[in-house]
Amino acid sequence: MHEAFAFRESLTSGKANRRILISLSLMHGMVFPLPPLAEQERIMAEVERRLLIIAETEAQVAAELKRAERLRQSIAATTY
Repeated sequence: MHEAFAFRESLTSGKANRRILISLSLMHGMVFPLPPLAEQERIMAEVERRLLIIAETEAQVAAELKRAERLRQSIAATTY
């Protein structure tokens, strides 16, 4: 299938889970506008802030899972 056709078909097919395949040769002539450097830096700072929140939340969940397991073991030990 021709690359441009595959791209166009995937955009108009209405299927949300359909992959959009674009080759490097098709993208070669495209222009991608970028925000000013200050805006890029602000975006990166926000992404890093949110990734830190995710990492902290994952650590809290892991700690609470360990605590819950210890509590289950404690309850099981006192019941038998």
